[in-house]
Amino acid sequence: MTGKFDLVMMHHALVHMADPLTAMKKAHSLLNDNKFLLVRIPIMGNYGWNTYRECWAGLDAPRHLFIPSEKGMRMLAEQAGFELIKLEYDTVDYLIWCSEQYKNGMSLYEKGSHMLDKKNSSFTKEQISGFKKILAKANANHYGDTAAFYLRKIG
Repeated sequence: MTGKFDLVMMHHALVHMADPLTAMKKAHSLLNDNKFLLVRIPIMGNYGWNTYRECWAGLDAPRHLFIPSEKGMRMLAEQAGFELIKLEYDTVDYLIWCSEQYKNGMSLYEKGSHMLDKKNSSFTKEQISGFKKILAKANANHYGDTAAFYLRKIG
């Protein structure tokens, strides 16, 4: 890609890249001075990982090649020539109910999966509501499973 832009967005894309630093540097080269890169990405070491470990849906193996911690993502951004201007945790209930299914040996595509049939899901409405409350609290405490890093190009 060529040209210059005021905004480049990577919505759950960086996790699929074998060399995230090179990808971030490429985004830097595509931006006009003092303009923005938005990276939304799963975050390692927070609620989902600490609760579900190898059953955490955020792992999404083998498709996810790179899952940083918040600190790791901050360091990567700095190495690529960005400053963090805003960080917003934005996890949704999918990551809990999917992880719960994995923990119980249920794939996303079998009978009873919440993914396929919310009306006949293995989860009650109350459980889903509870998952949403857990993640709202985790997000508010910067402990959610996904985050949006709003970055500004420097240099």
